[in-house]
Amino acid sequence: MNHHAIKTILLQICTLMFFVIFSYILYDGLFNPYPMYMELNPFIIILGIGILLLILYLLIKGFSKLSKKKLILISIINFSVLFLLQFIFLRFFQVNPSWDFGMVYNGALSQLDRFDYLSFYFVGYYPNNIPLLIVEMLLMRFFRLFGISDYLTPLIAVNMLIIFISLICTYWYIYRRYNLQTATLFSFLFLLITPFYAYVPIVYTDTFSMIFPIVALLLYDLFYHAEIKNKKLLIILGIWLAIGTLIKANVVIILIALLIHYFMTHDWKTWIKFTSTISILFISTILIYKVMIYPHNSMPRGETGIPSTHWIMMGLNNPGGYDDNDAHFSIGLKNDDKSNQEIKEANIQIIKERIQNYGFTGMIDHLKQKINYTWSDGTYYSIRKLIREPLMENNPYADYIIGHQNKYFIYFSQISHITLIGSMLIGAFRLLRKKDLFESILTITIIGVFLFLLLWETRSRYLVLYLPIFLALAAYGTQIFKGCDKSV
Repeated sequence: MNHHAIKTILLQICTLMFFVIFSYILYDGLFNPYPMYMELNPFIIILGIGILLLILYLLIKGFSKLSKKKLILISIINFSVLFLLQFIFLRFFQVNPSWDFGMVYNGALSQLDRFDYLSFYFVGYYPNNIPLLIVEMLLMRFFRLFGISDYLTPLIAVNMLIIFISLICTYWYIYRRYNLQTATLFSFLFLLITPFYAYVPIVYTDTFSMIFPIVALLLYDLFYHAEIKNKKLLIILGIWLAIGTLIKANVVIILIALLIHYFMTHDWKTWIKFTSTISILFISTILIYKVMIYPHNSMPRGETGIPSTHWIMMGLNNPGGYDDNDAHFSIGLKNDDKSNQEIKEANIQIIKERIQNYGFTGMIDHLKQKINYTWSDGTYYSIRKLIREPLMENNPYADYIIGHQNKYFIYFSQISHITLIGSMLIGAFRLLRKKDLFESILTITIIGVFLFLLLWETRSRYLVLYLPIFLALAAYGTQIFKGCDKSV
């Protein structure tokens, strides 16, 4: 058996693993969704999914008979509706910046005249938020040139624009890889995935980083399928992914997935050239950032931030999300001038104790609960963020999103989310059957996201930046329907 055959089998095993994992996630989200806000009735969800699937199927059949001009017009209408929905949330659902969102926002405000000081929040606790701080500070300075002094609304507008452009890129990818009918169908599906507008008022890394995975996928697609390989694309890709990783560390998952995928589909000499080019640009960009930011760092090298073991420790609490006690524990050690090595050792000790206390069956139950908490929430935690200190009084829409009448919004979000997971599963099934090499990059990336959040502190909002990748795999799945399939 040659190396190519072995690699193809390994890719198939990866896809099979994806299919098994997400079959469980689909079942779990359908019949046992995490009660984030209320208990959900599986019968209502199933009925809603059935209606939605029927609508999508009729749209697929109808779009296959329409001209290119009409399909483009429908897409424009769908994006216009999306823009309107985003604007409604921008206008009516702004919140007072609090939690980390507020720390970054207020930190940027304090650096408007001169960037010469980083508070202990950034240096001692969360240096990962410094890049977003710099971006917001530069944006505020830009807004000030036009006489703008209330920076929150313009920042939300930028956040809205990032989400909107991310979806345009998703649309373009689907059009490139499949056809205009599928791209038009998904321009409609964008309207059903509620985080694309519910997260507009929340200016944080989850949405600011959304554009990086999908653009990276587009760049990789352009390079991978080019007859003459353009090295400039790899240079752009390496720098782009480095910037994305600085904004949110989870972006590195798609970089790892790209390297694995290229290794699985090419000989090792070609892979080394590919990897070395991207890696040199990626690492160089990260190092340049660190050199530039170091003069603003008041702590010795190696002592900035809380050690990564903290988030692994926190992920071992049930259900695996943020925990006040764990946060106070690690931050308390930091405030007591303990070294990062000492904090790391204290975290590891608690990690060992928790694993021992769980035992084998307990650990399995914990991981199941963690999966449920991460993957079965169709709102992607948006309501929990929108309900924090809303700025508008007498909001006519509030009751239907964050108030007593929001069960319709929750069910709508859940139905769309489970339909998306199901479409991803169809994509994996098609990939198992057709053995398309390129689309394996989608399942590899999503498995990487799954494994990372299984290990790390987790929340459903940590999935938001990879939603365009989810949609790309779902779009591949729709190609099984007659009238959509096309050789790729």
